[in-house]
Amino acid sequence: MRFPSLVLCTFALVGCSDPDRTTAPAGDATAETADASADSAKDTGTDTGAVDSAKDAVSEAEACPIFTTSCSGKCVELATDEENCGACGKACATGETCAASSCGCGALGTKCKDGEACVGGACTCKGAVCGGTCVDTATDPANCGGCGRVCGGTVACIAGGCATTTVPFPNTTSTTSGGTLGAGGGGTYFTTGSFVEERLARVAPVSKLDLAIKMSDATGSGCAVGTLVWAVKLNGTTVGTYSWVGGAGGDKTIKQTYTFTSITPVAGQITVRLEATTTVCSGGGAWNWYPGGTVTFIN
Repeated sequence: MRFPSLVLCTFALVGCSDPDRTTAPAGDATAETADASADSAKDTGTDTGAVDSAKDAVSEAEACPIFTTSCSGKCVELATDEENCGACGKACATGETCAASSCGCGALGTKCKDGEACVGGACTCKGAVCGGTCVDTATDPANCGGCGRVCGGTVACIAGGCATTTVPFPNTTSTTSGGTLGAGGGGTYFTTGSFVEERLARVAPVSKLDLAIKMSDATGSGCAVGTLVWAVKLNGTTVGTYSWVGGAGGDKTIKQTYTFTSITPVAGQITVRLEATTTVCSGGGAWNWYPGGTVTFIN
């Protein structure tokens, strides 16, 4: 019989497939490795774009020659570059140069003094020379708007005008609805629109006004007087009023403070006007402004 040969042959075939073997075929190993790499990227949240950008930035920095720095993709010398003086994006002003990482005037980067500006590579006085010193008359309280114009105390100089300025008003030369005020003051009939005014020097804006004046009341005639009211105007804008009950006679002292939206002087001047808004009656008395009062402009 030939059974033994057949059995051996069967065992040989079975032996070609070992159920205990753990090594995967080469093709399967490659696929598993790829899957594991993908899973790892998902788990760590790796952003390959960010990595690439970082690499590009490093490469860009490494590409700049020694003593230069990369600013917005351009290799520059921070010590002398006028658009990146001392640091990326730190630009010098028009007319200035960059020397030793600092903006200045001319080839040496000279620092201009207060009141000077760099013009054509040289420090030039942009204000006025007062007493041999260059000053900015727009901001110097000792030379505000011109040499020797002192604001006084701690008053600031703004745009060539003292922030707080006290000036005489009314003056003997002030204009009234009946002519010039004059040394003794000017009387006027008590009718709406009667006024006294003057244009006073002022450069800085005004947002507050102190009024200190003296008037006389001569409205003791036979008709009813009532409350007399005046409008206080700056450049035509009413900033407040003052009043008293007429008919009692005597002198009146007016001290008022008005706060309002800022008013800008015109051509270096501001017009102050006190204007009556009431009428007593036809020919029913008068009043008088005395020169020697003051107005205080406050910025």
